[in-house]
Amino acid sequence: ILTFAVLACFASGIWGPQIWHVPVTQGLPLIGRLFPATWELMDALLALTVVAMVFGHCLICCWNVYAACKEQKRSFWATLPQLAQYFAFAVSCYVWLRNSTTILADNHLVLFLITAGTAFGRIVSKIILAHLTEMPFPSYTVQMIPLALGAVFSWLGLFTPRTELAFLVISSVFVVVAYLHWALVVIERFCEFLGINCLSIRPRKHREKTQ
Repeated sequence: ILTFAVLACFASGIWGPQIWHVPVTQGLPLIGRLFPATWELMDALLALTVVAMVFGHCLICCWNVYAACKEQKRSFWATLPQLAQYFAFAVSCYVWLRNSTTILADNHLVLFLITAGTAFGRIVSKIILAHLTEMPFPSYTVQMIPLALGAVFSWLGLFTPRTELAFLVISSVFVVVAYLHWALVVIERFCEFLGINCLSIRPRKHREKTQ
């Protein structure tokens, strides 16, 4: 999926975004007839991406977790609530974009993607760190708050174009600063535990004294 996203960015840069709005039979001549005739190339590729994510990624991940739980004699069903934050993230993004009157219309999508992407990066990073350090599974991250609030405010119609843009800018700055602060704290603690400096080598005399 990530490889496809990168290739799609290259394609948009080379041929322009209009390539995604051609009829699906023209964009995918070999399999275009399998899709509704009214679909554009963008619709077909989005459907294929969803199918690949569900059957090529999600099911395999669930199977691997089931196999690991069976090997460790743990309950597989007890791990399912750990997916709640992913569903909360996806629902928040969808609701906010679905009800927004400015993000897509006024071309603020890049700013939204920075906010959502950084929040998702924090979720994944915390899970990886918890796995490496054998800490409890993290079920919450503070970067989800702006996305959840944005979804609620847009769904209730509380945003004006100006207030939504201001909220989006503040949310973007907040999630980026919070992520960088967390990353620096983690790096500092790892370096302190290992007795090393980040991106530098201690002088020989200092290393001999610490040993």
